Amino acid sequence: MSPDLNSIARAVERLAQTQQKGPWDYLYSVTVLLTLGVVVWYTVETCMLRKAGQRQSGETAKLLREAVQQNQVWASLLQEAQRQNEVSLMPIVTIAVEAAGGDDTGRVLLQNIGLGPAFNLKIDRLGWDGRTLQFEHGSNTLKPGQEEELVFHVVERDTGHLLRPKTLCNWIDLRQTPDPFNVVVRCQSVNSRPYVFQFNITSRAGQLRIAYQGTLSL
Repeated sequence: MSPDLNSIARAVERLAQTQQKGPWDYLYSVTVLLTLGVVVWYTVETCMLRKAGQRQSGETAKLLREAVQQNQVWASLLQEAQRQNEVSLMPIVTIAVEAAGGDDTGRVLLQNIGLGPAFNLKIDRLGWDGRTLQFEHGSNTLKPGQEEELVFHVVERDTGHLLRPKTLCNWIDLRQTPDPFNVVVRCQSVNSRPYVFQFNITSRAGQLRIAYQGTLSL
């Protein structure tokens, strides 16, 4: 039995004991009745406060759940906005062959077909059998829509050779280079986000063939 109910029971018991006593005892009975009323009122108020507290706790928990869900929605929207912003500033670097007439195989071009500039542009060197193939281009920055000729420079011991596309085709056909060989282009966006573009180059029917292999965003 709870303390409040024990108090009420004791008060009723004292009231019953005073029914056969004198005026002072009646006064005491009135006091007991008042005390009983206060205890009953206190018990009712306590019960109401407890229920109100439980309802308030439920409402608070509901508001907290809604706040968490709202934060998750905002985080998702922010992430999507950042992704769209990066896409709008992303460089897309490609390697293409510019065809030419006659026996000339044309030029190999490094192009930026993306919406953003490519900064700190560089191409990894390729090494095999004591030789190093270097890729030379005019600038380490490519604006959107800009293109530059890509020159192949083979270094062997203390000597070097510049390879035009036709000569490079011959080297590939004669297995003087790996076939195909990989080209890795690295750059950064205006937000300093690094990108890696991968290609391979081979020769088919005396013509260079360049295949895109994929893009990495680091």
